[in-house]
Amino acid sequence: MFKGVFGGIIAVGAALCLLAAAGCGSGGDETLSKAEFEKQAATICKEAEAKRGKIIASLIEQVDPKGDVQAQQAQLVKKAMPTYEEAAQQIDDLGSPEGQEKKAEALVEAMEEAADKSNADPHTAATSNIFFRKADQLAQEFKLSGCVI
Repeated sequence: MFKGVFGGIIAVGAALCLLAAAGCGSGGDETLSKAEFEKQAATICKEAEAKRGKIIASLIEQVDPKGDVQAQQAQLVKKAMPTYEEAAQQIDDLGSPEGQEKKAEALVEAMEEAADKSNADPHTAATSNIFFRKADQLAQEFKLSGCVI
């Protein structure tokens, strides 16, 4: 059972690390080029991913192999998901890149939706990337691999 719990938590952690793909920005009303948006959003994602990684590593150290797997998965999602939500907010604060307004808005909305669904169903979020597929696709279109879960 230890391998199952530990493996599940690692899988969830890895997924959440990839989820955290959006985290710091320089907000403002100025319009960014697509390249500048991608550069700043990538930095946000990498920082959020690093924060999530630390949270996940700390929780993995506390894994109880005889404990309630779903409760441990829920705790992991509850503690790690805020980094993903913060990244979405920071990407939103960047503003949309010129000519890519609808796509950038769709990315932020997809990330927010994924976070909401993950918080509502942490077991699925911990064992699957289904909630993140739309956000992942949009992140890939902006070359934001750090935002892909």
